[in-house]
Amino acid sequence: NMEWWSGQLGNLLLKRGEPDEAIASFRKTVELGPWASNYSRLADALRKKGQVDEAIVCYRKAAELAAKLEPKLDYWCGLGVSLRFKGELDEAITCLRKSVEIRPDYGPSWQELSIALYLRNKHGDAEESVSCARKSVALEPKVAEARRTLAAALSVDGKRDEAIACYREALALDPKDGIAYHNLGVLLYQSDRLDEALSCHRRAVEFKPEIAEFHHDLATLLDQLGQRDAAIESFRNAVKLDPTMPPRVAPAAMNPKRRLPCSASKTSTIRAQKTDTTNRLKTEVQIKNARPTQTCCSGVATYRSAAKR
Repeated sequence: NMEWWSGQLGNLLLKRGEPDEAIASFRKTVELGPWASNYSRLADALRKKGQVDEAIVCYRKAAELAAKLEPKLDYWCGLGVSLRFKGELDEAITCLRKSVEIRPDYGPSWQELSIALYLRNKHGDAEESVSCARKSVALEPKVAEARRTLAAALSVDGKRDEAIACYREALALDPKDGIAYHNLGVLLYQSDRLDEALSCHRRAVEFKPEIAEFHHDLATLLDQLGQRDAAIESFRNAVKLDPTMPPRVAPAAMNPKRRLPCSASKTSTIRAQKTDTTNRLKTEVQIKNARPTQTCCSGVATYRSAAKR
């Protein structure tokens, strides 16, 4: 039927990297069949496009419909992630708790709950965040991002050595994880292991060159180590990427405790995680290959034809 064809067309368009057309197709699906699953697919597409406010409205509608007809289906995780992205952490945590209650064996929900908890960081949140992240890792031991989340939670909870080990485990699974390199570099810096820290910050900039703060932090470390020319170049790169970024700390403020501006214990990990989340929401919709496969193209054509009937 038309509803099914429109939904399949939306899925393929999203995979092909055409979010606007995918969203239009999912809207048609919702019009034809206002069910929880259709609202959820539209919400997912909107969130991945960065239209978070409308995504939240659609997720709420999906959750409302599911509560009446499909109470065992989980539409809370996407809503929780969207609310976290908006900074509404209390409600995000409430939604994510519902998600893990419905699907206790779903690792990403535990991971998202861990992130929301350490971002809020009220009394007891850090310890619970670590517990949630450990559950995520147990469910998905080969997923680098799950271990990176655990490392971030451990660093917020003050467990620096364990966090360092966990970041190294994450990098063993994904050697191109710029966020993990950056936060590992911060922890190594705080441990006075400056050569190792510098190496990690260089790798962070290599794999995440679009994040101005990473260039800033590399520049600050280079400046303290006396590598002035390299520091100036990195500062220029940071300003070029974000001319409005305010100075986060003067180099002199790094002594005697030697804390980088992006502190993995409570500031940098959170800020970097927020940056990473923002980038994920903006780029999650991109397909890996710049050129879609012939199968995907022909599939879109087939579903378009069927949806017009």
